[in-house]
Amino acid sequence: MLFVPDTTVLITAAISPSGGAGKLLHYAREGRIEIALSPKLHYELESRLLTRERFRRYLTVDDAQIYVDALAALGTWFDDRPDDELPQICRDPDDNFVIALYQDTEAAMLVSNDRDILDLKYPNLIVGNPGRALAAIDYQHEWGNQFIPGDFEESLLQVDAEGSSRIFAAYVAFKEIVDERAMDVLPFIVVPGTHQAFVDGFEEMRTMLANRGLGTRPHFIAPEVAYLKLPPNPGINLQVTGGDAALPKDTILVTMQHCPDVEDPPGADLGNWRVFGIGPWPLDQIPPRPRPQPPPTTV
Repeated sequence: MLFVPDTTVLITAAISPSGGAGKLLHYAREGRIEIALSPKLHYELESRLLTRERFRRYLTVDDAQIYVDALAALGTWFDDRPDDELPQICRDPDDNFVIALYQDTEAAMLVSNDRDILDLKYPNLIVGNPGRALAAIDYQHEWGNQFIPGDFEESLLQVDAEGSSRIFAAYVAFKEIVDERAMDVLPFIVVPGTHQAFVDGFEEMRTMLANRGLGTRPHFIAPEVAYLKLPPNPGINLQVTGGDAALPKDTILVTMQHCPDVEDPPGADLGNWRVFGIGPWPLDQIPPRPRPQPPPTTV
């Protein structure tokens, strides 16, 4: 599991090695986690820790140099992004490089003690203090070590940034209809031509959908067809670290289809997405929907 500590955390670990920041480095030395470094992050740490007088009460210059050199050997190194490619999201522009480092390393978390960074709300940015990082490391979920506690608001930001919010809104509306047995509005949320199949298997489908979670990244098998993963209810909001992770074998899939030829239900903004089918495997033999024709022009 890879973490990106910013300079505030690395300095705190140096002057208080028994605290939470210090424990992160202890875990790195044990091989339980990796610590990401870059030339810019290492230079910023070295220049502050060695030159600022307020740190002399904790470390001599020689001790600070030993710490910086040891950290260089301990960390996993990554290149910095060019300045003109940095995201411009931090109040202090000098902090933007560490956001880019987090993005480029696909780390589990950006770890900081800086309130401005901790308060950032940005898509696909998981940021926490050392305490949150330690909790993630120590957490054990029955699905595996790649699953750590997540944040629901962070998940919503990710879904919206990736342009998937309407797909999820369509499924959530469908699930509410199923839960409430609102059969009269079912035709307005499923793909035309599939309604009877949903009616015939309604109770079995309702049981299948009960007590399930919802993955936040749809898989597109075509621009107009995507499926969502519905694992068993994990009990808490989870975040996946280190890329794709295997979900439980009894995960099911809901196949969604974009239907530009039909309108959304009144008052809903679903982007013309509807439910095509539900089962243990993706449905890839799906006929395309007809495209809406422009009205004839009169001369």
